[in-house]
Amino acid sequence: MGSEFSDYEHEERTRVFCHLPVNSGPGDFRVIDELMDYLQLQRKKSLNLTGYTKTVQFPAVMEGFWRSSTRKQFLKEDVVMFIIDFDLTIRDGRLWETIAELKQYIKGKYLQHTGKVQDEIWVVAHSIFRLK
Repeated sequence: MGSEFSDYEHEERTRVFCHLPVNSGPGDFRVIDELMDYLQLQRKKSLNLTGYTKTVQFPAVMEGFWRSSTRKQFLKEDVVMFIIDFDLTIRDGRLWETIAELKQYIKGKYLQHTGKVQDEIWVVAHSIFRLK
């Protein structure tokens, strides 16, 4: 009937999603610009960053809805999403170190450019398999 997954030539990678709010003015856009510069510099390191995709900054094409408790209403915010690909598996400790550094970098840039701490920055890793 069906073939096993292992019958197909494939590669395992990790895809990291960053959901970045862009609501409070020009500072948010500076964060986005500096993150693109940061990712450009990361390619020179041996992190196996193979590329990234991002949504449009302005006008933002995504909206996020969140609430801080089940009793509160959802709050809406515009979001720019970065999708970053690494040629490392999700089991590689170097990947988690890189993701932690990325999150700290983003949090620091929001504080620098907006003058306030973001409640949360979502940086989420997914294991992906790509057929060759």
